[in-house]
Amino acid sequence: MSTRTRIIFIVLLVLALLYAGIFLYRQQQLYKQSCFKPRGFKINKLQPFDADIDLNLEFKNKTDLDLNIISQEFDVYINDSPVSHITGTEKVAARSNMSAIIPLKITFNPVEALIISLNNIGLLFQDKDKIRIAIKGNLTLSSGVVFINRLPVNISYTIGELLTNPSTKC
Repeated sequence: MSTRTRIIFIVLLVLALLYAGIFLYRQQQLYKQSCFKPRGFKINKLQPFDADIDLNLEFKNKTDLDLNIISQEFDVYINDSPVSHITGTEKVAARSNMSAIIPLKITFNPVEALIISLNNIGLLFQDKDKIRIAIKGNLTLSSGVVFINRLPVNISYTIGELLTNPSTKC
């Protein structure tokens, strides 16, 4: 291989790596614009110390990549107090620039959630925007040969936003 051929090969390799880096950075920025919102639920079990609810969460994939969401794990908070744990193990295909429904299983202790809610009941009557429900956790996803483990998710709504129009953030 001649010196000129090697230089051309190295330049092309550097350009390809640079393009790949720019493309992945852009996809990361687009992912940050993706959003989640509730899309219905089903109560499977509701007892004083044990509740089981299926929640459908809409994910708007704003990237240029088709994503496979492999698993999800989240915790739910009311004004920074933990009230529930959410898991999802069903593989979901999220096509690029489209929405997908992610089925999740929510388990929690209703009595504990009620105690936390009662601690915030005064805020409910004063200002619905002072009660914040947050879902924080991780997604595991893949796209082609790329596998991303524990991609952070942070969803947050006030009661006022949920009561008026939860789609304002999506």
